[in-house]
Amino acid sequence: MHEARSFYGDPRAAQDLGRALRQILLETVPGLSFPPVVACIGTDRATGDSLGPLVGTFLRERHPDWPVYGTLAEPLHAFNLPETLEIIRTKHAGRPIVAVDSALGTSESVGNICVRRGSCRPGLGINKNLPPIGDAHLVGVINVGTGHALDLITLQNTRLYLVWRMAEVIVEAIEIGVGEQKQAGMEAAASAIAD
Repeated sequence: MHEARSFYGDPRAAQDLGRALRQILLETVPGLSFPPVVACIGTDRATGDSLGPLVGTFLRERHPDWPVYGTLAEPLHAFNLPETLEIIRTKHAGRPIVAVDSALGTSESVGNICVRRGSCRPGLGINKNLPPIGDAHLVGVINVGTGHALDLITLQNTRLYLVWRMAEVIVEAIEIGVGEQKQAGMEAAASAIAD
């Protein structure tokens, strides 16, 4: 499985996304150490771009021992992404990176959350040339994009309620993916010891 998509209001969204994330991580880095690094991209200066920092804040509050980068207090954004990526690669070598970002899309896709294998390209929708990040990524479509300069205004005028609810679903999905991954890793270790 390389991709899964769910609407944030679907009662099974977090479970489906979490299982897909677990599968992607298992296929990407078998026998890896957990939890993964979670890189939550965005800024609280625009409501629509605050999805990543909200996820990072919620995760850090619930799991202070996890390596989480990008919170409301310390956002991971265009200006510090390259240097933070270097810190992550040095400090957490060998750990997978799960990136979280927001995106603009079609009116039909607003509210969808997608988990995919591979890197995301932050800032692509608003023509920023930033380095790709992640072995897996979760992206929430928070509003309609036009492909024009008006997209920056759209980010400013996105409803906080939608972004907040999507962040809650993404946090739960990551917890499910990591929790199930931890369980799968323990089962694999127990099996190896028994052999």
